[in-house]
This record gives sequence, structure tokens and C-alpha cells, in this order.
Amino acid sequence: MNVRKSAISDVKPRERIIAAACELFGRLGVKGVGVDEIAAAADSNKMTLYRHFGSKEKLAVVCLQAVIEEIDGKWRAAETRGEPALALDDWIGTMAGGCAGADSRSELIFAVFRQARDDAAARPLLDSFIARHRKRLAGICRKAGAADGEALATALALLAYGVRADPWGLDKRGRGALFITCARFLTKLFTASPAKVAPLATRARREPQGKWEPAEAPGHVARPRDRILAAGCALFHKHGILAASVDEIAAAADSNKMTLYRHFGSKENLAVQCFKAALAEAEAILKEIEAKYPGSAPCQLDAFIRLIAGALAGADKRTEMIGMAMQAMRNETAGQAMMRDFELAERRWLARVCRGLGGVRHEVLSDALLLIMHGADANPWGLDRARLGTQYSATADAIVRLFRSQSGRDDKARDVADRGVVSTKHMTRGASRRSAADVHK
Repeated sequence: MNVRKSAISDVKPRERIIAAACELFGRLGVKGVGVDEIAAAADSNKMTLYRHFGSKEKLAVVCLQAVIEEIDGKWRAAETRGEPALALDDWIGTMAGGCAGADSRSELIFAVFRQARDDAAARPLLDSFIARHRKRLAGICRKAGAADGEALATALALLAYGVRADPWGLDKRGRGALFITCARFLTKLFTASPAKVAPLATRARREPQGKWEPAEAPGHVARPRDRILAAGCALFHKHGILAASVDEIAAAADSNKMTLYRHFGSKENLAVQCFKAALAEAEAILKEIEAKYPGSAPCQLDAFIRLIAGALAGADKRTEMIGMAMQAMRNETAGQAMMRDFELAERRWLARVCRGLGGVRHEVLSDALLLIMHGADANPWGLDRARLGTQYSATADAIVRLFRSQSGRDDKARDVADRGVVSTKHMTRGASRRSAADVHK
């Protein structure tokens, strides 16, 4: 204990406060830590903290700047390495630690990111860092062999934010392992491609395509119960269950408290019914996709991607209510279990669809598409909703097209290998092709 205090006393108070704040902000978030707690962890006091930084918020900005400078230094070192493929794999390992909550610096970045949208001091600093990070990652991806380095960098960055969202309730180790599996899968897809992925508009017309048509505005006036459900979803999403008042919900629904209580009994039960209605609607949409394209995995997957892109873009009123309810559910104890059950069911549904494409890694493909969806929902680059939907569809389309083209090559290689038992000549040819295909698995 004396040795530790001696070591602490050798560090200046300002540096001790920054180090303590970085660790605490990363672990508990900026709002979850008090000034007294930071001062105590730094073996200092509030007066010293305020003298150096003025406020907790200004201290958070200084901490963010310190972490960004450290990460920028590591990026500069990575860019000068002679082995970009190893540098990219190192980045994947580092981000896996951040996704698992094992890296306090990554934790701080994510903690500040969660509230920087409303922080005039932190947001420019963070936005600049995120843009610079993406550009550098794209450069390393290109040097590592990806013809479209920017597309791979976008996919990897969105994947990281998606894993951090933790839609399936994994423990820290599971999140880190999931990120590594999906990130290496995406890296192999993009580095195996001989050229840039063609945009969606240039796809061959003969390729089956699925569509998702946004729901049209109803031609009749909605019933009071439905209006109250829609208003409840919107206000629970905006304020939370506790802060949203019954009067406010009734007014937004063009109704009254008596009608609300007659249909739902209480505000808490209204919240549960909102959640149930949204999840039932989401499940119905997945069934509609299956019914519209029976037996056609490519069309079902294409329709799912269009559905998500439209939801992110805010182009469909039907999915708009679902999205608001789901966001509210993630922040409310009453809805978290229901939300988790749906997201696991959605994961199984998409895995079944992807299995129909062929290829041995269909489950990794479905996981990557869903996690990138959650990453896009976090909107790390502050895009408007239309561009957000376009970004998701472009990224998902690129991944699916690469998967289908490369799994097709793998299948041909296996067919040759299977026929090769007839003759030594074919066996040799099949073995060599299988070895080439295995590089891209």
C-alpha cells in the first residue's frame, strides 16, 4: 500500500486525475461517475480537479483528447508497418477487446460517443476522430488486398458498433469472439474479390431480386386503441416509461385518459402492449417476406435488406412504429426480455434464409448482416436518415454478392474434388482447387 501511494505521489495531480477519470468514464460512463469519486481514485480532491479542468464535462473532453492522441499514434505506427494484413488483424484484435469491454480506452470512446451528440465540446473532437479512423482503416484495408477498401472499412466499423449493441445478450468473452469471427469473415470476402464490388444498380437483370414495399398510409381513421398504441410507442421512445405521462399520451393520440384506461388499465400495461404489438408486427413482416418469395432464399434476403434500409431511412410508417417501440424496449426492464427473445428469433430466421444461398458459413453471414444493421442504427457518422438507409443497403448488398460469388467457386471446387476419386488426374486437379478455395473460407 505504501509502495502504491509512493508511486502515485510521483505523478502530478493533473495526470492522476486524467488517468482515474479515463478508467472510470470508460467503465461507468460520464454521467455515471461523480467528481468526488474521480478525486478519490486520483488521491486528490474536488478543488484540485476544478482548478485544473473547471468541470467534469471539460475533464471528459480532455480524457477523450488524450485517448485519441494515443490511438492516433498507434495508427501512424500501423500505417508504416510492412505487413498490412497483420496490421489489419491487429486492429481486429484490438477492437475485439473493445467490444468485450476489456480495453478501457475503447470503453471511454464508446462512453463519450453515447452522449457526444448533444455535447458541443466533445462532438467535433469525436466526429473528427471517427472520420479519420475510418479513412485510415480504409487505407490499411486496401493495402491488405481489399479492392474496395472503403466498403470493407465501413462494414468493419459498423460491425464493431453492432457488437457493442449486444442484441443477443452475450457475455464479454462471447462479444469479443463474435467480433473476431465476423470481422475475419468479412476481411476474407473483400480481400478475395479481384475488383471493386459493383453497385446495386449494375446487378444482372437475371439475378432474382426481392422487394419490400413500404406500407401506404391508411385511408381510414385509426381506431382509438391503435392511436393510443402509436402515441405510446413514440413517447416511450422519446421520454421513457416513467417520464411519459398519461395526459401527454392521450393528447398525442387525440383521445383522453378515460379511453386509455378503459383499453389498457394503466400506463405500465400500455407499455407492455406497445412492446407486444410492435414485436407481433415485426414477426408478421418476416412471415410476409417468406410468403411472397416461397423457396427463394436470394429474394427473401434481398427483401429483408430492403426492409431494413427502408426502416433506417424512415421511409415506412409501419416499421417506424416498430423501431420506436424497440428502442424504448432496450431501455426499459419491462421490455428487454421480450426484445431479446425477438432478436434471437430474428437471428435464427435470417440464418435459415442465408442457408438457402449455399456455402458453409451462412450463419456467420447472417450474424454479420444483423450486427451491421445494429451498427448502422447507432449512426456513428451522423448521417441523415436517407443516407443511413443507403449506406446499409450498399454494405449489405456488397457482402451478400461477394458471399454468393465466392461460395459458388467453393462449391465448384468441392464438386471437382468429389468427382476426382474416379482418376488420379482428376484427384490432383480437385485437390489443388480445393486448396485454393480453402484460402477464402
